[in-house]
Amino acid sequence: MDQNFSPNQTARGPLIEVIECTRQDVDITAKLFNFYRMFYELPDDLDKSRDYHRFNVQQERSRIFLEVNDDKDA
Repeated sequence: MDQNFSPNQTARGPLIEVIECTRQDVDITAKLFNFYRMFYELPDDLDKSRDYHRFNVQQERSRIFLEVNDDKDA
């Protein structure tokens, strides 16, 4: 086996995991949604994005899935 091969990666690269977003993940999804808003030329508003996602996750109106690495970075 290759000496540089880590058990936390596959032959193609690091392992990833898909998780369903919870209230604890809202800060991550808010950043992503804010980038989405800015792409469509809406104003940068992280607080608005966070409030939107928090409300929708709490009300179970949205099911958001994140792809995360071993460090839980999306």
